Amino acid sequence: MNARTRRVAWPSVSTRRAAVLAVVLVAVGTAAACARPAADERAFNGAAKVWRDLRYLGTSPNQRLDVFVPNDQPSPPPVVVYVHGGGWMMLRKENAQLSFAPFLSTGWAVANVEYRRGFEATAPAAVVDVRCAVKWVVRHSAEHGVDASRLVLVGESAGAHLVMMAAFADSTAGFDAACPGPMPAVAGIVNWMGVTDVSDLLAGPNARGWATGWIGVLPGAEARAQLVSPLRWVRAGLPPVLTVHGDRDGTVPYAHATRLHAALASAGVAAELHTLPGGDHGAFGPSAGASAWSAVLRFLAQRSGAGTP
Repeated sequence: MNARTRRVAWPSVSTRRAAVLAVVLVAVGTAAACARPAADERAFNGAAKVWRDLRYLGTSPNQRLDVFVPNDQPSPPPVVVYVHGGGWMMLRKENAQLSFAPFLSTGWAVANVEYRRGFEATAPAAVVDVRCAVKWVVRHSAEHGVDASRLVLVGESAGAHLVMMAAFADSTAGFDAACPGPMPAVAGIVNWMGVTDVSDLLAGPNARGWATGWIGVLPGAEARAQLVSPLRWVRAGLPPVLTVHGDRDGTVPYAHATRLHAALASAGVAAELHTLPGGDHGAFGPSAGASAWSAVLRFLAQRSGAGTP
């Protein structure tokens, strides 16, 4: 494994926490359907030890992840596996750096995952990749000094769909041939405006070209869409889920959040739904965005024992 390791410095704890809100207000403007420049490398100056482009599976340059471990932690920190959005077709892990900066600021390690997008491999390739990435992070947790017993999965839009599929789907789905073995235990999942019913996006009023592009046009598209839909896999015993979604989302309909929340509650799964009134896809406004991030950090603190600002 050709790990490229770099140590960078992070401001004091008090300075970091004071700066979290400012970082949050930038991060909440992320929309999975809108590209933006990757964060300047100097954004992490002093922040963490960083390993970049670690291969977790296969030979594709997109089957890679970065690991960020904040400096000066008294014990191994809990770890977020973070997965970017982009309709399974766009964006890269580098686009997510500002989005997960608040986790580093509050003492979390982050594994930032890239996956094969639809132009390289259609569904369920991205699901396979993220499941394998989660297993890789746990296997290499001691090497990077993180506490994999406090593992949470966080994603936005298509990335939220992928982290839910990583935690929800069972061994009968057939996603694990490339990295056999059970999925690790997950303490919690944060679903930022995620797709929960892929079939809903293939036809009718909610049809999206990017969803069709990812599922592909070969025979069996509807069956594939159902297989890779988190709603298909809801059952008792799943990890707790926090869903954050705007009720005016024009990219992933708000009904994806409400249907998931109802299904999880019916199955007896601990679930929270944080609705952002008037919120579009990643466009929440500073006040609503800060409220959402407070809910996220509080949820993860409850599930992992990690601190909040």
